Amino acid sequence: MAYTLGAQENAIDSQTIYGQECDRLTIYGRECDRLTIYGQECDRLTIYGRECDRLTIYGQECDRLTIYGRECDGLTVYGRECDRLTIYGRECDRLTIYGQECDGLTVYGRECDRLTIYGRECDRLAIYGRECDGLTVYGRECDRLSMFENDID
Repeated sequence: MAYTLGAQENAIDSQTIYGQECDRLTIYGRECDRLTIYGQECDRLTIYGRECDRLTIYGQECDRLTIYGRECDGLTVYGRECDRLTIYGRECDRLTIYGQECDGLTVYGRECDRLTIYGRECDRLAIYGRECDGLTVYGRECDRLSMFENDID
């Protein structure tokens, strides 16, 4: 499997963003090896149904994307909290995923109806392809993000 747990690292296959596969995920202006959610790493990312080459956030450098890595209000990138998320050069207030801070996903300062990860649509967030009204990781629905049947506080 192309994901990592803790310090054990495996190369990912690809990310899929806007419906097509990308060679890399670019965050802060540099290519990243992986997507990290709650400190554990996913091998693919799919957001919506349009093609892209890369995902760039804020035009500066990091090694990975952390979502709620330390229960931040917005987006945590490599351990730092950001107030804004820029995707394709446009700013949003923050990236929020199923918590007190959001009702769904906020992109470009607007709530999005759907977020697709790994090719399936959901009302808020699904990872590895199952619809959910809260948050689903590897087929488990949860109020907070957990992966591989481990809750990470």
